[in-house]
Order: sequence, then C-alpha cells, then structure tokens
Amino acid sequence: MAGFTASMNYNPFGERMMSLPVFVYTQYVSPGTDSSFYFERAWAGALTLIIIVALLNAVARLVSHFFSPKLGR
Repeated sequence: MAGFTASMNYNPFGERMMSLPVFVYTQYVSPGTDSSFYFERAWAGALTLIIIVALLNAVARLVSHFFSPKLGR
C-alpha cells in the first residue's frame, strides 16, 4: 500500500471516512510503535462488526416470524 496513510479521521464531516472493515484491516496490518493499542482497536472493530451482523440477523428473523404468511390455519 504505497502512499496510503492509515490515520484516523475524528471529524465525521471533515474528510473521507474509512469503512469499518478497512479500519480493522489497517489497524491489524500496520501497527505503530505500541502495537497493543492497534491490535485492541482491530479486535474492537471486528467485535463491532459481529454485533452489527448478529443484530441484523435477529431483526430479520423477528420480521420474518411476524410478517410471514401463516400456513395451516
């Protein structure tokens, strides 16, 4: 990744923002001097992705349970 700076953007309206999977990848691949902070950020981002997917799955199951056509009545 020549020429790519992996700096965090703290202003959501200022510049371009990394997506969460790209953030996890850059934190894991290019740690700084104290690598434990970068690895902790990568694991926190991965856990956030897992929680988002689990919540979306639960919502989809609830919607399909309550709004599916009832057969056998």
